[in-house]
Amino acid sequence: LNIIYDKLIQIPGFTCIKPQGAFYLFPNVKEAVALSGYETVDDWAKALLEEEKVALVPGTGFGAPNNVRLSYATSLEQVEKALERIHTFMKSKVQA
Repeated sequence: LNIIYDKLIQIPGFTCIKPQGAFYLFPNVKEAVALSGYETVDDWAKALLEEEKVALVPGTGFGAPNNVRLSYATSLEQVEKALERIHTFMKSKVQA
């Protein structure tokens, strides 16, 4: 969890409260969405899925429209790859 959390908060526009025992992170991505030029978290998450093949669940269904759910109930290697892809996505959007 510490490794994943530390890498997550390095992604531009991501803020997150460190969970105490869940199998997912629930970062606020409002700034990331704005930085990358999208109107909504849903649109941003859809583009991330299409372009980088990373699926995050928008927080709209959980009453938190500025957040996404990122499960880490898989191997550390898989989560690290996903975080790298999210970071790549953000770098491409912010520099575009």
